[in-house]
Amino acid sequence: ARDEEDPAQLAGEWQAAALPKLSDPKQAQHTLQWLFARSVRGLGDMARQTLAAAGLLARAPFPLEAVVVALDEADTGQDAGKRVHEALKSLVQRGLLRRAESDHWQFTHVLGYRFARDEDGSDPALRQRLGRWLHAHLMAALKANAGGETAVSLGRPLQHAAALLRADHDQQLWRPLANHVLYDACDRLLDLGRLDLVKQALRAFAEWMERFLPAKAAELRWQRERSVMLNRQG
Repeated sequence: ARDEEDPAQLAGEWQAAALPKLSDPKQAQHTLQWLFARSVRGLGDMARQTLAAAGLLARAPFPLEAVVVALDEADTGQDAGKRVHEALKSLVQRGLLRRAESDHWQFTHVLGYRFARDEDGSDPALRQRLGRWLHAHLMAALKANAGGETAVSLGRPLQHAAALLRADHDQQLWRPLANHVLYDACDRLLDLGRLDLVKQALRAFAEWMERFLPAKAAELRWQRERSVMLNRQG
């Protein structure tokens, strides 16, 4: 993050020394996960929550609005925006995030993203708030006319929806997000002729259903939704 070493030389030294596993409880101090944990020491609660919210989205630019809504749904005013903006600045200063464009941020490195991401134990309320925001964000983007900017305006929220659904291990996001991806979003994307994005949306829904427990997947209502998904994929 600080450009203090030659990347090629550093990679060569690591290769010669035999790279350790990313996560190894027996030698935790020799892993990149340990290094990441050190890099987030001393972060305030707001910055940690911001990191957790960003990790549930895709490794693509996300707007300030998403984190404001995710952290405190009842307080989305100017003060909340300022607090989140300060939290984002602290994460930028530690090399974890970077500003991608106006009021948008993203992770600087895929490993930082993976270590910040929690796919099996994230806060359900945090997921719900992000799900409601993404639902509204997708609906607004889908109302736009097809054109040069449509691919970006639709592609990013679909990436974020897919990432959030993959982290929905206990299936709390059927409403408002998963059913919207399967039905309304696919219908509108078909109208726009964006079959590539239809495929992306259906893949996101399929990955969400893959995490169902066998007993739940066998329920008639979910067999029906799986049938709808397979028919649309066909």
